[in-house]
Amino acid sequence: MSSSLKFENIESNLVNLFTLLYFNQNISKYVYYLVDDPLSITEDVPVDLKDEGYYLLTVFDNSIPQIEKIRIFLNPYSGNLKKIGTGEILYQMDIIVPNTKWILNGMGQIRAFRIANEFNKMVDGKPVAGIGSVCIEGFRTFKVNDTYSGVSLFISTSALTTKSGV
Repeated sequence: MSSSLKFENIESNLVNLFTLLYFNQNISKYVYYLVDDPLSITEDVPVDLKDEGYYLLTVFDNSIPQIEKIRIFLNPYSGNLKKIGTGEILYQMDIIVPNTKWILNGMGQIRAFRIANEFNKMVDGKPVAGIGSVCIEGFRTFKVNDTYSGVSLFISTSALTTKSGV
């Protein structure tokens, strides 16, 4: 008997993308240190950003934390699983930033785009171990409310759609 690998592959790719995000100290510094030049801080981020609710493997739900902080949501967004062999899966990464921390003053940079750029340098157009080729296909900016704004990245990967013998 054979079983489909469609959803196992989607979850595996999600974990691999999250692992890249989670272990990148530059991204963690942009997220955790709410200063204008977070990369100038030489110490590593002292907390587990996943356990502290900065990184979430879920869909952004428009909820705003009580304390001012940046959050990154990563989840499968959509996919075409009809193709035999491999199909394309789209993941969405939402980077939610307080409006007061959106611009890195004196740097001429937008914090959410600096985070996106760090992630982009690791994956875009490159083969990623355990995933294959990854492409950041697009983005959109949006306003959450009067105190937060965000950037969504749309990240495509391939997913096995064939069945394995079990």
